[in-house]
Amino acid sequence: MKETALKRAGALIMTIARRSIRKPRRVRIGELTNNQIERHERRIRRAKREGFPRPKLPYKHADPGEPPRSATGFLKKFILYGYDKIEEWVVVGPLKSKTGTVHLLEHGGTAQLPGFRGKIFTMDFKGNPFMRPAEEKARPKLPQLFQNAL
Repeated sequence: MKETALKRAGALIMTIARRSIRKPRRVRIGELTNNQIERHERRIRRAKREGFPRPKLPYKHADPGEPPRSATGFLKKFILYGYDKIEEWVVVGPLKSKTGTVHLLEHGGTAQLPGFRGKIFTMDFKGNPFMRPAEEKARPKLPQLFQNAL
């Protein structure tokens, strides 16, 4: 009974966290800075000159404090939960990435990431929590899951 309740709690938190991550929308022209508008217009002229399709506007990033956005759905797919029978506890969260950026995505910080042709660039993460809010949203429903388990 306790095992079933723990697994259901883990699945509930995982589902809430996955649903909080949405696909990004394109930035509207009015939201771009003058430099970004100039860069976009240069890309349009170059594409037209070289016979390529018109470039699309960039994706809008999530504001600090709101869940991250994922264009590919990669982050959403790799939020999982696991139950440990021996210790009788559940862990819920995204798989660890090679670069360690998932932790920075949740809490914020700076990372040195590999780039094109061996170059290394610095990327700042503002902190877009998605696991803690999922746990807080699931908290009122947890006593109901454990009602008959103990």
